[in-house]
Amino acid sequence: QDNVFHLKDRQLVKDKIKLIKSIWLEPPDLIILDPIYKIAFDDIAKAEPALMLVRFSTILHQEFGSSIILINHPPKDMFDHGVKISEDTLYYGHSFLQNHVTTAWRFKQTTLDGAYSQLVLTKSNFGKEVPTIELAYHPETSSCSMEAAPIGQTKSDLVKDFLLRCHKINHNTDFLEVKLACKLSPSHLRRIQDDFIKLGV
Repeated sequence: QDNVFHLKDRQLVKDKIKLIKSIWLEPPDLIILDPIYKIAFDDIAKAEPALMLVRFSTILHQEFGSSIILINHPPKDMFDHGVKISEDTLYYGHSFLQNHVTTAWRFKQTTLDGAYSQLVLTKSNFGKEVPTIELAYHPETSSCSMEAAPIGQTKSDLVKDFLLRCHKINHNTDFLEVKLACKLSPSHLRRIQDDFIKLGV
């Protein structure tokens, strides 16, 4: 247990930063903290450990000028005053953490077998990020790749493909989810919807 790194030990924090500096001749472009609860000395839903995590993230950015990714793994079932929190609003941690990050994505599995999933934008301070990123899982390397739309595929085809995927997993979707998943404006999606209705689709 003596080797466990957590933020309450200031000397360990200094040593960790010194170690990072000694490994790379140039500062890393990206630092990933995964999962963030493992370096906190207490529940990150509490103010003190969350604030220490925010300060640590800020120190890393100041020291290295790197982008910082904070990865959290919230419990599968969460409740707020006895009411289960829906997957769409699922967030675990103190508001200090939520306010600290400039961009946030929520991972969402879209097929039962885990072959396909999405990163869904939940916070953007810049307004430049795409609302969803489609991912394909590769079990042989335990990695994901971004799924780009096939060349020449129309927006109408994208909508059809998304709706078919939803149908295969018995997922009831709605206008907003389709709009975000297919990266369409409301007016564009309404035109496609009208075309589908005329075709009896």
